[in-house]
Amino acid sequence: MGTLTLLKSQGLSHWKWLLGKWFALFLPIFVVTAALFLLAGLLLNNLDDFGVFNWGSLFTMFLVYIGYYMIFINIVLLISSRTKKSGISLVVSLSVWIIACLAAPKAASNIAESKHPYPTRQEFAANVLNDKKEGLDGHNPWSKEAKLLEQEVLKEYGVDSLHQLPFNFDGYRMQKGEEHEAQVYFKHYNYLKDQYSKQSKVYRGLAAISPYLPARFLSMAVAHTDYATHWDFADAAESYRIATQEFLNNNFAENSAFGEWSYQADADTWKDLPVFEYDPPELKSILSRNSSNMGILGIWLLASFGLLLFNVKTI
Repeated sequence: MGTLTLLKSQGLSHWKWLLGKWFALFLPIFVVTAALFLLAGLLLNNLDDFGVFNWGSLFTMFLVYIGYYMIFINIVLLISSRTKKSGISLVVSLSVWIIACLAAPKAASNIAESKHPYPTRQEFAANVLNDKKEGLDGHNPWSKEAKLLEQEVLKEYGVDSLHQLPFNFDGYRMQKGEEHEAQVYFKHYNYLKDQYSKQSKVYRGLAAISPYLPARFLSMAVAHTDYATHWDFADAAESYRIATQEFLNNNFAENSAFGEWSYQADADTWKDLPVFEYDPPELKSILSRNSSNMGILGIWLLASFGLLLFNVKTI
């Protein structure tokens, strides 16, 4: 609209123009974002039984988003300074946003999935079922594997009958069956985690094509909603489930006779069962694990500032 020429004629330097434009865009975003994060922090910090809340994590996420906004402010100003009409500037800016925030993440997801695909739910269930069939079913005393286990235990204890064992063989067999199933599940879940790890490497390799990707991964990690935290919690929960099942089967085996399915543990038994506790990864560990995303976001920030400053000199 010719205002830049008018401002230059009044002796305005390039640096003052840049700072004025930049802070005019940045300050409203900063104030709104800071207010929203502060409000969210106060609400979450005062909720009873919310879970794990940490002001340091919230502040880290705030910095991630502020850096992300800075990058797009720099890109918008760069586009605006190189185009002669506001309509063209708007269209170009929207195009960059669509490519960076919609097309690039979708393309990265498709590339990672095509290189290292996850099995479908049906394939996963079928693979687990096939492996479970090849081992001991703790609830089927007539299977081949159960009979082999029975013979091994009788030979080990030097007795001729399951009734002569110093424990309830039914509980012992169920525990051995649980151990087999646990191995099967660990095998297939470890394959999923391996695929996730490979996909993550692909994502990190493609994160340079858009600032959206490293900001997204950092935000998810700090908020404990990323896959790494999911697997960490799932492993802890599965370990507790296995320990609980072992506790129950051993109690049944040690305190009942063979064939005594009416056995019930007393109330005091449950006092010996540990309570499930889970501590999510600490912020330091999260940042260390996402150092590459932090580096890529930092490069985007420095590069966008560098291009903007270089461009101002050429106006």
